[in-house]
Amino acid sequence: MAFEELTAKDETELEDLVITHIEAVEPGLVYLDHQRKTESGRLDVLCADQEGVFVVMELKMKEDDMMFMQALEYLDYINENVDRFASFYNRKLKYEKKEIEIDKSSPPRLVLIAPSFSETLRKCAKYLDDEYEISLKQFKILRSKKTGETAPVLIDVVVEAPEIFVEPKTLDDHLGRIFDPKLRDLCVEIVDKIRNVGPDVEVQSRQYWIGFFYRGRRFAAIEPRKSMFHVLVALASRPWREFPSLTVRSREDFTKEFLDKISQRYREVGGR
Repeated sequence: MAFEELTAKDETELEDLVITHIEAVEPGLVYLDHQRKTESGRLDVLCADQEGVFVVMELKMKEDDMMFMQALEYLDYINENVDRFASFYNRKLKYEKKEIEIDKSSPPRLVLIAPSFSETLRKCAKYLDDEYEISLKQFKILRSKKTGETAPVLIDVVVEAPEIFVEPKTLDDHLGRIFDPKLRDLCVEIVDKIRNVGPDVEVQSRQYWIGFFYRGRRFAAIEPRKSMFHVLVALASRPWREFPSLTVRSREDFTKEFLDKISQRYREVGGR
């Protein structure tokens, strides 16, 4: 093996690794601050995404349901003081010659980083997601045996949508949920790629996702969000959170290898 897995000594070391490798959390993130004092404690890491939206990060060394409540308190603190913080960090970004401006009109996002997340936390997170975007990321710390460099590897955990019955949405409704026109066009391209993995593929719009079926058997799905979309390989008799998945924010995120996984699943359900 070219890498070995390590354990961080404490949350301070984990925090330092995340800040040093901030783009491992999400491409385009800009670090703003850490351990900022709030009324509820110290906010672990504060960033802005590539659209200038505040991103509140909470880090834990082990599975901890309380991190969700802590993160909500920090989110509320940023939200209540967004004008003041936007002015302060815009001055900081300008001084550092960063080509980004804080968007104080958009609600802050949450990113929770831990080695695992309980069923309880995942259930809570799915009811927050429509109002304030939340991302769950499992981390591992790897060190290169060749170079000795240590870095975190973060894996997205899909947050399920709450199961509330409404009339199914159209494909255009789903695509319209994606704010960025370029990302929306990319989603259309990927829909077409999955539709063309073989003959007789049917695309259906469900309440929270776009499904791909072969003779009634689902083999893939896309779940659009405001600034991303999840692409999933649908496995029979498995919970949604256990589906192999990709979070797509740019063209590079959707790989040929993942499309091959979808094609393989299409053949497993009977496709040719």
